[in-house]
Amino acid sequence: MRTPYLVRIFVVLSSVVIVSANCAGKKNSSTTGSTTSGSSGGGGGGSTPAKTITVGVSTSQGYAVANSTTTSTTINTQATTNLVVFVTQQGIGAGTLTDNMGNTYTLAGSMTYMNALGSYQDETHAYYCLSCNGGTGHTFTYTKTNGYSSIFAIELQSTQALTYGQIVATSSPENGTNINSGNMTTTQAGSMLVGFAAPGEASGNVTYTWNNGFTKQLEITNMSYWQGTVGTLPVTPGTYSADVTSTQVVNGGGILLEFY
Repeated sequence: MRTPYLVRIFVVLSSVVIVSANCAGKKNSSTTGSTTSGSSGGGGGGSTPAKTITVGVSTSQGYAVANSTTTSTTINTQATTNLVVFVTQQGIGAGTLTDNMGNTYTLAGSMTYMNALGSYQDETHAYYCLSCNGGTGHTFTYTKTNGYSSIFAIELQSTQALTYGQIVATSSPENGTNINSGNMTTTQAGSMLVGFAAPGEASGNVTYTWNNGFTKQLEITNMSYWQGTVGTLPVTPGTYSADVTSTQVVNGGGILLEFY
């Protein structure tokens, strides 16, 4: 991992990460996604036309020191927008996610895993906010009692109001190089899937490869931070999983959310 540094939920516990170190600094990245969901067809047995959902801007921020507050770099979101935020952290127990636009976030679910030492647990939390406030200079802040954490925020854009569908989350086998969320079956036309993979304990900088047609939108690869990567996939009804191959995985887990 690093040396310091959406309604049905299925969560499998396993092991994970943690290693504190005396490394200071931040890593952040921002990117603009390009995936688009289907724009025709019917959802729910054909009674509802599919929406067009696109990926907007995104940002990630990690701290390599035990900081109780992590704040992202700024992005410029739409005035009315939809946001999906993943937080991966040292220790268990969700903190508080806020932003500077006055939005309230819903915790869709959390995934816990034990680190390689067997004495600490880490978690990844998945949040969302639909039809919420956006604007220029949008930032996200995660506050917890203490410990390392990283934020991964992504914007979903649509001319119609979006609905949160479901979530699956699964921890990965120890000593594996594959991270998988477990299967999700969708029934809505034009859904957008948003996946997250946390590598857990890593012995070095991580290289991520998204499988199953997902487009990589965000990542933190430096072992000095709480690492992770976000991918998206526009889909038609079917069964899918978020699947990532990582060069440095010891253990960790994957999360997959559906929006339509």
